[in-house]
Amino acid sequence: MEETQRIRQTLKKSIFEVFEKMFFVFLEPAETYPAGKEVLKASIRFRGPRSGTIDLLFATDLAMRMVQNLLLKEPDEMSDRDVEDCLKESANVVCGNFLRLFDSSLTFDLSIPGFERNIEVPGEEKGEQAGNPVVIHFQSEDGGLSAVLRETGS
Repeated sequence: MEETQRIRQTLKKSIFEVFEKMFFVFLEPAETYPAGKEVLKASIRFRGPRSGTIDLLFATDLAMRMVQNLLLKEPDEMSDRDVEDCLKESANVVCGNFLRLFDSSLTFDLSIPGFERNIEVPGEEKGEQAGNPVVIHFQSEDGGLSAVLRETGS
């Protein structure tokens, strides 16, 4: 299997597993970035035999559903910190699961996840070189999610 396709399939499998098992959110493939009043981003870097960044872009309603399912809190009980922590943890778990599924014999260092609110949704990436970045879009009942994996070398 072509390397880019292997990365894409492994990342997709990792996201499906984490969102179903950890957040009880069922995703379907989609064609575009999440839309809505606000888009949130959680990011994590990894370093090792391969290095890069995984950015997860969330529709606000999806983020609220994740917090609700993970922490068993109603929307009026959630703080901004709950949302931030939940999304950062999702990036951490997705990245760890992706790296394990990709090659469990390798060791990687992960950064502390970052978080941003009100991000500008990027345009569709054109002219990807060697499949970098890998961009995958998902949709759920509560809104969209996009994953962007950029390799930076080792």
